[in-house]
Amino acid sequence: MGDILGLTEEEQLEVYKAVVDLVRSRIEKAQSVDKGKRYVEGVDVEAMAESLVKRVKEKQKK
Repeated sequence: MGDILGLTEEEQLEVYKAVVDLVRSRIEKAQSVDKGKRYVEGVDVEAMAESLVKRVKEKQKK
């Protein structure tokens, strides 16, 4: 991703952190509003967000 966007490793890390924060806040908001699962066009949004957070954390470890 960094090569395509011309980002340094530090800038990439900042983007990952921002995405993680955004996803986390959206999950927290969704949980506070509605306890049921949310689907958008047949996709479990919470599961997708959690998967994204997990992948980002794994990339940060590298």
